[in-house]
Amino acid sequence: MNLVALGLQPETDTLYEDLLAHPGLPPEDAVERLGWELSVLDHALVELLDHGLVVLTDDRRTVPTDPAVALELLVAQRTSELARRVALVDSVRSAIPALHRIWSYDRGHRRPAVTGPGKRFDRYSYLAYREVLVIHPPGPLTRGHMAAALPVHRRLLRRGVSLRKIVAPEAHADPDSNRYLGELAALGADIRLHRVVTPHTLLIDGAIALICGDQVSTSRAKNRVQALTDEFERFWHIAEPFAATADKSPPLR
Repeated sequence: MNLVALGLQPETDTLYEDLLAHPGLPPEDAVERLGWELSVLDHALVELLDHGLVVLTDDRRTVPTDPAVALELLVAQRTSELARRVALVDSVRSAIPALHRIWSYDRGHRRPAVTGPGKRFDRYSYLAYREVLVIHPPGPLTRGHMAAALPVHRRLLRRGVSLRKIVAPEAHADPDSNRYLGELAALGADIRLHRVVTPHTLLIDGAIALICGDQVSTSRAKNRVQALTDEFERFWHIAEPFAATADKSPPLR
């Protein structure tokens, strides 16, 4: 027999077979027959009693219950439990097509290595669940920045994270920058134009600030993050809405 398949311990299986062969005897007699310590017997006996496989009489003798009843009930319970687990496993299988679509979204295009400020933002972006605010310094966006940031922003927008960007008007005039921003806008990013003389700044859920100057610094200080958020909102309210100009070049990858 293999009661382990029903979730019981191997010792419980051994004791059950022994008690079936020696019904009505005190359980302590099994210690000598099996060569066990008393503590091992006690643990196995408690498990048998808990599952209704044996009963203990008033004079402390063990009487096995009818296996056709007790074991059939345990088999039914275990089968039901396994069916629930199989259903959970199948739910993972049903999600595979959607996960495959996400995986294949950029298939055939090698994602550029993320270094410098982009690497740190890539790491912190996984913490974002509500909103990311970004201020870009004056000038067009560099191709290195756009290539590294685009997959991160795509991932955020697909997860439903709000993305608001303030970029300089020069970015609107630059074809590459304009095309990059237009793709983000098409994915749901909200972009406005205003020339802000400040380092590249990213604010994640009002809790984390990344300031990318000559060196990248990170702050979780509440007052610091709030001050930068207030500054962003002031610029946001006076910035002009971004509208991508027509461009027939292929999307930036």
